[in-house]
Amino acid sequence: MKRDNNILLPVKYNILKICKSHIDTSSTEDGNLHKILAFSTFQIEESTLIFSPDFGSCDSNDTKQNILTEFLNIEVYNVDSFMNFVNKYGFLNWPSDTNFHKCNLTNLWDYIEMLKNIILLKVEISKEVPSVELLLKYCFSIIRNHGCIPYLICMEDEISSPDPNDTLFPSIYKILSMPYKRRDSSNLPFEIESQSEFIQSTTIGQKIHELNYSKDLPWTTSTPLENDAITFFHYIYEIRPYDSIDDITPELLDEHAIIMLKDLANNLCDTLCKKHLFLNTKYDSKNKCCLELTNSSAAIFLTLSQMDFSKIIFDICRKDNCSNFFIRRRSDMKSCYCCTAHAKNAAQATYRKKHLKNTKSSN
Repeated sequence: MKRDNNILLPVKYNILKICKSHIDTSSTEDGNLHKILAFSTFQIEESTLIFSPDFGSCDSNDTKQNILTEFLNIEVYNVDSFMNFVNKYGFLNWPSDTNFHKCNLTNLWDYIEMLKNIILLKVEISKEVPSVELLLKYCFSIIRNHGCIPYLICMEDEISSPDPNDTLFPSIYKILSMPYKRRDSSNLPFEIESQSEFIQSTTIGQKIHELNYSKDLPWTTSTPLENDAITFFHYIYEIRPYDSIDDITPELLDEHAIIMLKDLANNLCDTLCKKHLFLNTKYDSKNKCCLELTNSSAAIFLTLSQMDFSKIIFDICRKDNCSNFFIRRRSDMKSCYCCTAHAKNAAQATYRKKHLKNTKSSN
């Protein structure tokens, strides 16, 4: 996949590292308790990270990992794993108060999951033959969750009601947020008072299908990206009516639908990068202009938009009990491990096995 733009200015990373953090609890207005990750000490540092067109934001001494693979390798619900990433690449966003800050852990994990899906979608569409099943999985997850997780809402202490208009898919998100009832009233696990109530309770598939024809529905005007999504959902509905988008499987997609899905996935990644990539320009000590990155989210979206995915492969470590991602050049067919330590362990295990076999044969 070719990049739309090229970074012509040098990139400098002035990141905010967190020196002290702890898990705390906070109560909501209704009395419920939720866990928060609180930070009490910050330190601003000029990082040794670099931006490479081939590897994106990365450590110049590490040829197996970049910011995308290390973000994907954050263990779910493991604060220590997340903090290891933060102390290398910086926090997700620059907090308003650098003396003390806290974020809701539920929001944080939700945002991490969504951003992982964005990265995995970009990786998948960069393959010569992407998996239709994975394209559907990542696209649908982003469409469902982007409305309820606006940009870096995880940095807020309190969860506000999601604004359906603050999403790439205002109309579709409103539909997905509604409860729906199956078309067959005989199978409904509840009673309906009137036929009109049942008629109004149309399925998600029907509502999205109607969006393709009506311009007078009570939704916010659709975005160009959402129009592509509506057209895709409408095309599938014409092939076979569905109740929920979860009913859309790879088997339903013909050749034309797969092309539409790939276009939607590409457009989705490009739009997300443009929406969330914020870069600052500054002058360095030699009075030369450069791009300044102060948080890891900016570094991630810079890598997603500017790294040349055609030259590298995202692979998974071959070591037993390790599922970490790593990167390798397409010309490198020998790399099988996510780090040097795992490669050395594998080499030692192979040597011991070979030595034991030779010993037994000599006896």
